[in-house]
Amino acid sequence: MQKFLVIFLSVAMLTVICGADTLVLKNGLVLKGTFKGATETMIKFETSGRVQEVAVSEVKSVEFGEQQQIAAPGGVVLPSAGTVTQQQTGNQAVIPAGTKMFIRTSEAIATNTHHKGTRFKAVLAKDIKGNGILYAPEGTPVSGRIVESEGGRRMGDHKILITFDQMILNDHPVDIRTDDFGAERVEGNELKKLGEGRIVGTSAGNTGTDDPAGSGITLIASGKYLEIPANSVIGVTIRDAVSIK
Repeated sequence: MQKFLVIFLSVAMLTVICGADTLVLKNGLVLKGTFKGATETMIKFETSGRVQEVAVSEVKSVEFGEQQQIAAPGGVVLPSAGTVTQQQTGNQAVIPAGTKMFIRTSEAIATNTHHKGTRFKAVLAKDIKGNGILYAPEGTPVSGRIVESEGGRRMGDHKILITFDQMILNDHPVDIRTDDFGAERVEGNELKKLGEGRIVGTSAGNTGTDDPAGSGITLIASGKYLEIPANSVIGVTIRDAVSIK
């Protein structure tokens, strides 16, 4: 394996490779994408539409997705498509419990349109990184569900509570468990924040009564329903470690 990496990184001019390549890191993370080039210290690899620079010291192996070989100096040929090294198919990387996530909602989430159990879409607003490794880039699809929803087209009790439970990584759905986030109406137009999550930013302007509890949720149409505005950035913590295949 070390010989393979030394040969790989000593190539001065590499043939361009197109297709689904695989970069396996020493911590077990497997990235699918396109190899874009390398130096003696860094490998460039495109995944999820973004080119990452990965230190050679973190790389375990590289696998090419087409039946094409790359010539190295001295007539040595690097492995071609389909080569599997050191049982890489069983490797997994783990996002530790306690990792922070910042997620941007793709739609307005309101008690008059989203009932208990309704699913909604979002994306990562910031890369998830750890130990110098990019686990999931900004823009990664995330989805969640409504845990509780009360109050709609009439006056009365109001409550909304959401959670995030899935990400799409390497084109595969991965289950996650995060903090809940929401608010409930306690008196008049006063809101009490629920859950450990928190809105940390939004590109949407306030369209209702400001929330004194700081949850970022607004009361709309004279207090008839609660809404989390579209493009709200919600900060939550991953509660259980997440294994990435």
